[in-house]
Amino acid sequence: MVLIGGRLIVVNKQLRDVHRFGFDNLGKLAAEGGKYVAGGVEMIHTFPDVANY
Repeated sequence: MVLIGGRLIVVNKQLRDVHRFGFDNLGKLAAEGGKYVAGGVEMIHTFPDVANY
């Protein structure tokens, strides 16, 4: 999974075992996804000039 903001790659995560659901419930999936989104937003705030190019 790659999430790009402007010219900035804010999340780069390799997904493994995508053929099976690796979380006990949807809440844990949402929490993990929230971590990646928060990290991506932090990266954009750290390098706004690159993200807004």
